[in-house]
Amino acid sequence: MAVQAKSHEDQGNGLAGFATLDDRGRLALSKAARQALDLHPGSPVAYVVVDGAIMLIPQDKHLARLSEHAARVLADAGLTVQDLIDELPAPREQIMREEYGDELVDALERERAALRGATRDARV
Repeated sequence: MAVQAKSHEDQGNGLAGFATLDDRGRLALSKAARQALDLHPGSPVAYVVVDGAIMLIPQDKHLARLSEHAARVLADAGLTVQDLIDELPAPREQIMREEYGDELVDALERERAALRGATRDARV
């Protein structure tokens, strides 16, 4: 079932319109609304439900600003994304041990080691 949306200019408030939810839970925005918000296929859009209404928030520019900021912070610190990835195992293990205890984490590590051994044996 295709979604159809209609919109009209609302004096002083930009665009307003109507859309129909399709059988897969999708809404289509009018071309005018997409152009006004600079939305394209694949554009991320956040949503917030407030008092029975839904607010859509385009994320393309927001995500681009966050990415640029993160890149600057990493560069200023002399770090790369790979540096961060390489450091993840230590805090991950610390959090696991704090949340679930040494006994469970040790048992999971033994299980993982046994599975790795079985996988290696199966390849030989």
